[in-house]
Amino acid sequence: MTGSVRIIGAPAGAAPLWVREQWIGLELPIDPPHVVEMRVWTDFSLKGPLTPWMALLGWLTGKLSTWKGYVVDVDTAVSILSIKHPEAAAWWRENVPHLMGKTFIFDEPACKPVWPEGD
Repeated sequence: MTGSVRIIGAPAGAAPLWVREQWIGLELPIDPPHVVEMRVWTDFSLKGPLTPWMALLGWLTGKLSTWKGYVVDVDTAVSILSIKHPEAAAWWRENVPHLMGKTFIFDEPACKPVWPEGD
């Protein structure tokens, strides 16, 4: 089964509000096609893998949280964003290039699942 989400509210995150608001109205493919719960680093300072020591530090400093949401490929999402809002897409590419090739998690309240007919 494949699916996507329509962004219906500004997603949570460390990006400026004006950048997060540009996602609203876009439809993004999701993989896996369901809500996941995962530990996420809540700012953009983590550039490498999350080691056990980094997890402990993140937990102690409040930078590591558990989120429920939908997993979206960063490159695909930013490419879709660039069609309607090139300035917001440019913000992602210029300010957090280390996220390219990774995944975003869009928080569940900001998303509405969209399933293809027949699924």
